[in-house]
Amino acid sequence: MGQSTDAFRILFISCIALYFFEKVNCDSVVRIGRSQIVGQSVYSGEGVVSQYLAIPYAEPPIGPLRFKKPVPRKFLPDLYFAFNNPPACWQKSAYQFPWYDALPPKDEDCLYLNIWAPENASPTNKKAVIYFLYGGGFRFGSIKQRVYNGAPLAAHGDVIVVTANYRLGTFGFLTSGTEDAPGNVEVSPEVLTDVSAAMQPLSSVLYIPQFGDELLPMDPQKALQNDNFTCTDLLIGNTHDEGSYQLTTHNPAVYGFFGALNPAINKTLGKSEIIRMLYEFPHRDAVAEHYLPESLPDDAHDTIRKQVYASLGDASIVCPATFYAERCAKTGGNVYKYVWNHRPTTSVWFPWMGAVHATELEFVFGTPLLHSFHYKPDEVDLSRTIINIWSSFAKNGLKNEEFNHREVEKELVNEAGRIQLKQKDLNLDYTENAYTVGSFRQQETRKKSFERSGAVLDPSRNPGQYRKISYPKGMGSFCDFCSRKGHDAYKCYKKRNKEKKQAFASETSFCGTNQAFGVSKDWDQFLIDTAATSHFCYDRDWFKNFKELTTTKALLDDKKSTCEVKGIGDIDFIVKDIKGNVKLTLKDVFYTPNMRRNLISGARMDIAGLKITWSNNVMRICHSNNEYFFSAFLQDMLYIVSIYPLLDSVMYTSLDLNLIHTRLCHVNIPIIKDMCKNKSVKGLEKVNIKIDNESCIACVM
Repeated sequence: MGQSTDAFRILFISCIALYFFEKVNCDSVVRIGRSQIVGQSVYSGEGVVSQYLAIPYAEPPIGPLRFKKPVPRKFLPDLYFAFNNPPACWQKSAYQFPWYDALPPKDEDCLYLNIWAPENASPTNKKAVIYFLYGGGFRFGSIKQRVYNGAPLAAHGDVIVVTANYRLGTFGFLTSGTEDAPGNVEVSPEVLTDVSAAMQPLSSVLYIPQFGDELLPMDPQKALQNDNFTCTDLLIGNTHDEGSYQLTTHNPAVYGFFGALNPAINKTLGKSEIIRMLYEFPHRDAVAEHYLPESLPDDAHDTIRKQVYASLGDASIVCPATFYAERCAKTGGNVYKYVWNHRPTTSVWFPWMGAVHATELEFVFGTPLLHSFHYKPDEVDLSRTIINIWSSFAKNGLKNEEFNHREVEKELVNEAGRIQLKQKDLNLDYTENAYTVGSFRQQETRKKSFERSGAVLDPSRNPGQYRKISYPKGMGSFCDFCSRKGHDAYKCYKKRNKEKKQAFASETSFCGTNQAFGVSKDWDQFLIDTAATSHFCYDRDWFKNFKELTTTKALLDDKKSTCEVKGIGDIDFIVKDIKGNVKLTLKDVFYTPNMRRNLISGARMDIAGLKITWSNNVMRICHSNNEYFFSAFLQDMLYIVSIYPLLDSVMYTSLDLNLIHTRLCHVNIPIIKDMCKNKSVKGLEKVNIKIDNESCIACVM
């Protein structure tokens, strides 16, 4: 082989195992054989890394090479500037999937690598490598998409990050059974042939069969069933709501592509959806009955919808991933499995869809570190946590204490192939009385009540922005509540006393949570909206009591659009405060699943007699006697409260363990019984633990 081929052998070795680039004078220049690759030093949000974009790893797959397996690149110029992202491989979609790269350029000549490396990486300071292949059903995706910027992951994880384009759809996976179109050309082991000569056998490093010249010489499912595969340590995971996007993207006219329509469905429609979507599965009627049993009320629309998309996610991702993890663990490797249940602030999917498929990728690649102003502070920390897990696994494997997080449940698959749920206590403080602070002087710039529009105002704003109540000359005010002259309804003491009792119930004592199983344990956000006249919440699971409403709509602040209100109820939650965790109850909260934000009404806080002061971008809320209550913090010109929902687990005492089994990614039944018996998961301790080991049709199949 020539020198250029030898150069690429070195390149591939560096991408897969160790960092063998020879650094020259500039920190962003590396040498591969006779060629110098010129990169850039870029800021990652966590420091500076070296970035090399669009390094070709194969000859352009055009002309006689179209539909053929990749041919290693034979030539690189003496000086190669790796500054710009490569084109995406050809792809097309009628819908804007987040993982579809709709932006130009697109080209058949698309087989390139992007590489990010810590600045201190060198032949004497080698780094672990994370080699990432994007998903997209073999039809969509490219390494130039923003989510695959590997700079934050490389910087915080202290690893080298490599992403690779591969041909999609017809260009990558068309097969005629001949050498002209052999199929699977983009995942062929031939791409790595030159590497194997300089490394230990690939079968001990990568998940590639030990025999044959094709990547998959037999059916993968049969290989798993017969233990005819090699598996070393494995880190594998899925999101909590894998199937929700399948429900909407396959039925955009019904649900809206991103879930905007949000229709109510009954069990009849739900079962028909399951049967239609799982058309390749046997016993579809039994599967539909398993997820939507007779005991489930027909008007439990939100639960029905969740069960429908849970069946889709279980069938396509959750069950196969769990099955693979268990089979892999039985071969003797250490296997770690996690479930990602956080819905990002930046999600394009509507809130009812939860943690959608691929939601965790922006956190794995560290997007919140690079663009922190788009995320909550807790999300930035969460990104660091998942990066630590991935990078630690790439370097030396994981220890049990590393595979843990305060707010994210994860599953550890041990060497026996059993699944154990690991959860760390929330360690909330318990005190009897709220913290008390000195009196706050009311801001002089606050307007009097008759000059306000019914909302709590931020004194830093121009008072001229707010509407003053005035009456025509010669006409006095008249109260339409008590029918007396001399004041309007807003200043009516009878109305205020009545509303004060109902509008805003609260507890000032600090307390711990009794978190029900199945409810999100992520800290979420409520915006204190000075213009809102009611409280609003988009998450049905948070309500401790609930009454459905029909043909009810809320007028939004632009006065030109409305949002459908589907119910009303009360919500208990914990406020994440600077002085501890304050328990709070919101009364008469409207359930509005299509709203993008949860709102606490400033007007109702004012009616309840709460006092507001501002200083240093902090809104402090006090009781009428000036006793400190809690605080909100300024983020992007909005005052935000971080909250944690509370539900009494007694509400779930009648929950069928079959349902828990499916929502825990089909965890083994004995493990669920142990969790119930040992009270290891809050909310399961009161559930009836009688269950049939063979009751799960999905597992039996």
